[in-house]
Amino acid sequence: MMVFKAPKQRLRHVPPVYLDGVPLKVVEKLNIWVTLSRANSHEDIERERRALAVRGNMLARRFARCTVDVKSTLFKAFCQSFYTGGLRMTYTRRAYNALRVQYNHAFRML
Repeated sequence: MMVFKAPKQRLRHVPPVYLDGVPLKVVEKLNIWVTLSRANSHEDIERERRALAVRGNMLARRFARCTVDVKSTLFKAFCQSFYTGGLRMTYTRRAYNALRVQYNHAFRML
């Protein structure tokens, strides 16, 4: 479970939250693309770049003999989903370029 707070505010007592009788652990970072700290923004975009590489390689390997239309549809479904793209305002141009290069590479592989 993640608790959000206003900047410069101390976190007061958070009552325990249970799921199926098991208390949930409070964390500062979830294992997804978005984290709370701007310092971790490079980690987020790098994680997305690596995930794009994995998805692109998997599609190229498994669907090598498919038609171009099928490959195009699969690429759009699996490699164009950047759910948190609007939150990436603090990333550097270098990080964006690395993601763009990986995207183009995955597209060319198919």
